[in-house]
Amino acid sequence: MRGGAFAATPHPVLWRIEQGGAVVHVLGFADANDRSWLTPTIERAFQDSSEAWFEVPQRDPSAPPPQAASPSAGPPPGFAAENLFDTLGPALSARVLAAAKKYGVSRESLEHVRTWRAYFVLNSGYLAKNPIGAADLENFPDIVLSQMAYKSGKAVHSEFATGAEAMAHFVNMPEAEARERLEFLLAFYDDEDAGRLSDRFDWISGHSNTSAIDRMRTRWPALYQDEQVSRNVGWARRIQGFLDKGGTYFVVIGLQHTLGPDSMIVQLRKIGLDPRAT
Repeated sequence: MRGGAFAATPHPVLWRIEQGGAVVHVLGFADANDRSWLTPTIERAFQDSSEAWFEVPQRDPSAPPPQAASPSAGPPPGFAAENLFDTLGPALSARVLAAAKKYGVSRESLEHVRTWRAYFVLNSGYLAKNPIGAADLENFPDIVLSQMAYKSGKAVHSEFATGAEAMAHFVNMPEAEARERLEFLLAFYDDEDAGRLSDRFDWISGHSNTSAIDRMRTRWPALYQDEQVSRNVGWARRIQGFLDKGGTYFVVIGLQHTLGPDSMIVQLRKIGLDPRAT
């Protein structure tokens, strides 16, 4: 090839943070329909790490399946005596009901749930109509890498230590933020209908669209502060703790946490660290 070396093969961005002899790798990921994202560089960095960290607890494939909840345990958290649609008001109620009709969710299943739970009820209908295939899920980095970690005996940890802790994040969510989260979901549906999600695999080639995180920052500030800024600050502090402790770590996190002006990467730089994209 004239003019110098061949262009580098497109690949996901893997962040590397070093301090002394300690190293933390961070992989921000989105949807995957194959394992082309698992490059030799990523695989080697993962194998070299003694601990793997995820956002939510990952199931050990060798563990027995979780027990179904007993009917005597009552309904799951998030049910309410008041009517959801009185809480949401006419405009947002109309949007929720339109989406519910489209995805086969009954009005009755939404009427007496809190706003944060309406997100999950509505999205369950969406996923039933637009299921992510089992083969696709098996290719998602958090699934693939957690299984690799368990199989090799690597320590596996998560931002929310237990499923109950992750659920508490939503149970305790202020109403204004829960409302914004529901609006964010409806905007996702609108984007899909308009064909604006065709780039969802681009992260595998190292390209990232910041439109979703930019819109969250400007239109839904309470959600952005909690889901992005606060959690990214927390992750930066956690990574500093890893580096102070020493060793090698691998963090697997949603792509949006690595994008935008308040990303985990920005927060790491604010505390004096120097994340490098590899």
